[in-house]
Amino acid sequence: MWGSRYELRGIMGRGGYGCVMSAIDVRTGRPVAIKRVEAVFQSLPMVLRILREVKFNRRLAGHPNLVALRDVVWPRDASFKDVRMVFDSMPCDLDRFIESRRGTGIDEQLIKLLMLQLLKGLAYLHEARVMHRDLKPANVLIDETCRLKICDLGLARASFETQNGDHAHLWTAHVVTRCYRAPELIVPHTTDKGFIAGVPYTSAIDVWAAGCVMAELFLCVPLFGTAGSQARLLELIFDLLGAPTYDVAQRMFPPELLAHMVRRPTRPQYGLDRLIPAAPPAAIALMNAMLTFDPHTRITAAAAVASPYFDDVRAEVEEMGRSEVAPVTGEGAAAGVAAAASASASASASAS
Repeated sequence: MWGSRYELRGIMGRGGYGCVMSAIDVRTGRPVAIKRVEAVFQSLPMVLRILREVKFNRRLAGHPNLVALRDVVWPRDASFKDVRMVFDSMPCDLDRFIESRRGTGIDEQLIKLLMLQLLKGLAYLHEARVMHRDLKPANVLIDETCRLKICDLGLARASFETQNGDHAHLWTAHVVTRCYRAPELIVPHTTDKGFIAGVPYTSAIDVWAAGCVMAELFLCVPLFGTAGSQARLLELIFDLLGAPTYDVAQRMFPPELLAHMVRRPTRPQYGLDRLIPAAPPAAIALMNAMLTFDPHTRITAAAAVASPYFDDVRAEVEEMGRSEVAPVTGEGAAAGVAAAASASASASASAS
């Protein structure tokens, strides 16, 4: 028993920050996941990350596609070094689920169901002017009923614009795991004073990452997973989607790189339709809209939610948002989640 409220059951996973433990809330009988962050005061970035995660989870509580922060447990010792955050329990993340389906694939109806929930969660964040900034399958949780929740708001930031639409801040570009990183995070930003580390970006970076996740659901491997560097990632993007037009390149690239850009063909070497032949045209069109090079013309999360591609699962997702128990969609989906969760638990037990 942890204190008087949480009965610990085991370790669900480990990371560089600490570990996640499964537990039961003895007051409600509900399973919960407790994220224990160790040595939280060892560095300022870690302190800020935890503060952001608590702040945004508290302020954005109530959406069915964001994981709910139920409690923050502070040790009684005034010299404490650990923080424990109590979340709703979800047995599996999307990364492990995708890995478990390699070789068998994922049913397209299930992809629709998951992506609509993901985009609804993103649209809610963006409506509140919050950028997630680290969207990837490992930060998306699912359960046996195919209910999906976005987690880990430790890199999230509030985004505000000035009256003329200019960005009030130049954010750090060191966000988003590389293979989910949008082009505007790869291209160095310049001013009249030369190169600077910060880049002006918007919530469009999350939409690009969501497009990468959707492609990964079809492929069962990361879309740009072979990118070992920023330069290689940009080359892969050009090969798949084509280089930007001159007008877009002129706006996004420094003069030193512009000449190289205009020599590249704007037509892709292959394209999503050839890479993912199993995806229907409507799915390809939506992914292309999310993976538009120019962030100014990239589709928004709210517009993606409204895409006709999701019309046949929209009512089901709405019902899932209203109810605690949702029907399983897609043959073998529940078994896949259970198998992935079981494999993860076994690996954690072996490591401990």
